[in-house]
Amino acid sequence: MAVKEKKLSDEHRSRIEENTALNEGIIGEWILELFRKVAVERKEALKAHRTLPIKHLFVDLEAVKADTMYELFFIRKEDGSRFFNPKLIRSMKLACEFGEQLTSRHFNYPLERLTKWRDSVFRCAAGDLLRAVQKEITAFYQKAREGWEQEVVHCMNQALMALKLASNPHYSYHDVNVKSCKDYFHDFQLFFRQVLDSSSYQKLAADSDLPQSSLNQALKRLVQAICYAYFMQVRGYQEVLPEIQRLIEDIQGKEEKPKEKKISLSDVVRKEQAALSKFMKQYPSGPLSMTLALLDEDPSMPFDPLLQGNIPNQLFWVRVGERKVWALHCPSPTVHVAMGKSPKISEEFRGFLHALRDKGEGQHHLIINMQDRTSWREEERSRVLEELQQKPEFSNQLNVVTLAMDGDFYFQQGAYAKENHVAQFLHSFREQLLLDSGGYFFPAGMKEVLNSTFIDQTFAAIHTQFFGGKNVLSHDKRLEFIEIFHLVLELKVIALSEATSFSLSCKDGADVAAPAYAQFYCFIRLMSEGKLSKEELPMLAMLLHTPALLARERTVEEERVQRMIKICRLLEGSPTPLRNVQQ
Repeated sequence: MAVKEKKLSDEHRSRIEENTALNEGIIGEWILELFRKVAVERKEALKAHRTLPIKHLFVDLEAVKADTMYELFFIRKEDGSRFFNPKLIRSMKLACEFGEQLTSRHFNYPLERLTKWRDSVFRCAAGDLLRAVQKEITAFYQKAREGWEQEVVHCMNQALMALKLASNPHYSYHDVNVKSCKDYFHDFQLFFRQVLDSSSYQKLAADSDLPQSSLNQALKRLVQAICYAYFMQVRGYQEVLPEIQRLIEDIQGKEEKPKEKKISLSDVVRKEQAALSKFMKQYPSGPLSMTLALLDEDPSMPFDPLLQGNIPNQLFWVRVGERKVWALHCPSPTVHVAMGKSPKISEEFRGFLHALRDKGEGQHHLIINMQDRTSWREEERSRVLEELQQKPEFSNQLNVVTLAMDGDFYFQQGAYAKENHVAQFLHSFREQLLLDSGGYFFPAGMKEVLNSTFIDQTFAAIHTQFFGGKNVLSHDKRLEFIEIFHLVLELKVIALSEATSFSLSCKDGADVAAPAYAQFYCFIRLMSEGKLSKEELPMLAMLLHTPALLARERTVEEERVQRMIKICRLLEGSPTPLRNVQQ
C-alpha cells in the first residue's frame, strides 16, 4: 500500500485558523488531560508474580515530552479500553500535521535524512536475510508445487516476494507517495507472521519428532532459518554507521580537531550527544508523529516492537574463553496487548529458539533484561521472559537475567539519597541483589554462584580499583559504582550461561539498552586492549545513537547518556590497567 501524503481538510484548516492560541502549551494541556484520569495503585504482588490491578494511572507531562512512555498508546487497560481518548489523539494528530505544514521547510531535512537511513537499514536487512537462507528458499520452492493450494505455502511465497522487493535498491526511498524498501520489508513481516501463526506451522514446530512430508520439512527448515538469520545475521545498522558519523561531523562543523594522540572517550560522547540533540530539536514532534502514524495504520495495534520498525541487529562479538559470543540489538521480544493480560512471546523469537534447538552444537541465547520488573508498566513483560526459560522446550536454549536499571536505588534517590557511607550503601546494594521480589532476577542455577561471597568479593575489588577504598562516596560516585558492578555482572552471567549470543534488552533497545551496550563495549575494549582506537569510535556512536534515532526519531534519554559519559571518564582514568579486573 503506497504511503499517502497527509493533507489538512478545509474543515480542519478553518478550525485551526479560528483557534489562534494553538501552541505548545495547549498541546501540552491536551496530552496532560490524557493522563489526568489515571494514577498508579501498586500492590505487593511481585512475590507471587501476580499482575498488578491498575485502576488509575498517572503519567506526568515531562514523560510524554521525553517519549519515555509511548508504549501506553498501544497497550489497553484491563477493561479493554485505551489509556487515551481517541478524540484527543485525533487532536494531537491534527496539531502535528499543522506544525509540520507551518515549518516544513525547516523540519523536512532531518525527517528526510532519517527516513532514508531507516529505508537503507531495511534494504540491507532484506539482503542479509536472503543471502543467509538462499539454500532453504531453493529447497522450499522445489517442494512447494506439492502443496501450492495450502494457505501456509501461499503466505510463505508472499513473504519471500516481499523480501525480494525490499532488498531491491530500485525501491529505495525517494518519494513519500511511492512504496519503499521499508514498506516492502513490513509486508514481509506481516506475511511471515501469518506463517508463524498458522496452525500448520504450529504443529510442525511443536513436535520435532513428528513424521513430516518433504514439503513440511522444507517449510520448517526455511522458517527456522529465517528466524535464526533475523536475530543473528542482520547488519542494517552498519549500513548507516558512516552516515551517522558524517551527520555528526556536519553538525559540529570544522571545529578544532584534537592533535593529541590520546582520545578522551567522555569528551567524544559528550560532543556527539550535544550535536545530535541540537540537530533533532529541529523536529521535536518526530516521536509522537511516529506513534500516531502507527495507530493510523492499525488502531488496534498492540505494543509489538518487532513489527513497529524496530528489528534486531548483529552488533559485535566478544570472546569468552574459547567461545565467540555475539551481541545483538533486540527490543523486548514480546507482544503486549493489555494490562492484566500476560504478554505473548513473539513468534519470531520462538522460531529463533526452535532454530537454536535444532542446530544443536551448544547454541544458546542469553537475555539480560533491563526492563523494570517492579514497575506496573514493565513487570508483565519481564515476568513472561523470565518464565520462558523454565519451559522444557526452551530450557536448553535460553537464559534470562534481569538487572535493576530503574527505581530509587538505581538512581540513588528517595530513601537512598543520603547513603553516603560505603558500608551502608553496600549493605543496601547487597539486599537489592539478593531480594527475590526486587529488581534483580537470576535463574536458580546462577544464584548458586552469584551468592553473597561473589557479591562481597566483587564489591571489594571495585571499591579498591575504582574508588581508592574511600569510606564515603558521593551521590555521583555511588551511581558509578552501580554501573561498574553491572558491567562485571554482565560479563559473569555471559560466562555462566555459556551463551553463543546475548542481548541487552529493554522495551525498545533505545534509552536503557543502548547506553548500556556502549559502555559495555568501552569496558571490553579497555579491558582487553587498554584503549579504544580512533577507528572504533564510529562503532561506539552506532551502539549509542542508532536505536533511538531510527526507532523513535529522537536522541537517547539525556540522563542515561550523561551517566554513561561519567563511566567512560572513570574507566579511562582507572589508576591500574583494567585487565586486572578480569580476574
